[in-house]
Amino acid sequence: MNLGLPTSRRQVEVIDQWLREMSAQLEAGRSSSRRDTNESLLTIHQFALLEVIRQTGVQCFERGDFLRRVLNRYTELIIE
Repeated sequence: MNLGLPTSRRQVEVIDQWLREMSAQLEAGRSSSRRDTNESLLTIHQFALLEVIRQTGVQCFERGDFLRRVLNRYTELIIE
């Protein structure tokens, strides 16, 4: 999901709606194990965060880069 240049709150509203819908679908259709569902939820949350980070980086590259590094390290720690 690439929403282009962040010019208004609409981009975050779209991401929020997408995240809520995807989370609800995963929770409702839980035919997998809880662990598989949690891994899928982690993936969609990371995807949403990466889009917010991308949008932040458009306005301030250094802030976006910092947030991306924090998220990458956080993800590594969770997976280990």
